[in-house]
Amino acid sequence: MSKLPTGVEIRGRYIRIWFMFRGKRCRETLKGWEITNSNIKKAGNLRALIVHEINSGEFEYLRRFPQSSTGAKMVTTRVIKTFGELCDIWTKIKETELTTNTIKKTKSQLKTLRIIICESTLISHIRYSDILNYRNELQHGETLYLDNPRSNKKGRTVRTVDNYIALLCSLLRFAYQSGFISTKPFEGVKKLQRNRIKPDPLSKTEFNALMESEKGQSQNMWKFAVYSGLRHGELAALAWEDVDLEKGIVNVRRNLTILDMFGPPKTNAGIRTVTLLQPALEALKEQYKLTGHHRKSEITFYHREYGRTEKQKLHFVFMPRVCNGKQNLITR
Repeated sequence: MSKLPTGVEIRGRYIRIWFMFRGKRCRETLKGWEITNSNIKKAGNLRALIVHEINSGEFEYLRRFPQSSTGAKMVTTRVIKTFGELCDIWTKIKETELTTNTIKKTKSQLKTLRIIICESTLISHIRYSDILNYRNELQHGETLYLDNPRSNKKGRTVRTVDNYIALLCSLLRFAYQSGFISTKPFEGVKKLQRNRIKPDPLSKTEFNALMESEKGQSQNMWKFAVYSGLRHGELAALAWEDVDLEKGIVNVRRNLTILDMFGPPKTNAGIRTVTLLQPALEALKEQYKLTGHHRKSEITFYHREYGRTEKQKLHFVFMPRVCNGKQNLITR
């Protein structure tokens, strides 16, 4: 008998092939194949085809070997081939890792990527050059606001494009680590160059003009914002329960997102105690006269931990509207 093809073995009365799959050596006996030169050659061809399928990300273990006990242990419950399927499984997994607010924003980004890349695109066919083409389309193509088509425009900011491409690379990295693809098209993809925007804060003259033009809550809010440094969402979520006027401090531990959801500040470092400058403290004392005695409002607070929410009753410092002594605000 001539030399056996690579990956082909004779075990007793059977022909067996072996191949590397997901870092492990897998062996499969070709039952019913008699040991003949013709069948040995066919076994070598089958093994070569399987190796090709593995390298191209198209190998389905149980399709090739339906009765294989090894295959039953090796495969995932789903074989992911298309970009749409990849988006679905990635989102389902990430829902347990990311905050509700982040997941909602990510799903919105995925809607755009699904359109640009096409849900039926085979992920094994996505190359480095394709990612650069997608980036170009994102940067110069029309926006895809499906809920409000009239808001669509040509082009996106560099920062927005980088965020989309970072998300796409995360998806493909997940696909590679899961064995859905055998190449790394995401490697070497760099961020677009950005010009650093020079900060342009209000001058003292402009700030004084702002104070003269505003009154009541609006004046108090702007004055407090400038002298405290709190972010927009932190201002909107600030409650009197977070304020100690006697000590002159506020405890920042809540944020209102652009999706109208209450949760913790963006990072753990954002949970902090701020010692107030005198103008900020004065603004809060004036604001207390306006909202300090209103009744509490109940909100749902979304913790970072998946699925964990908490009902909170709070007196909010700055209120969107006050009608007939009632506080109207978003309480989702």
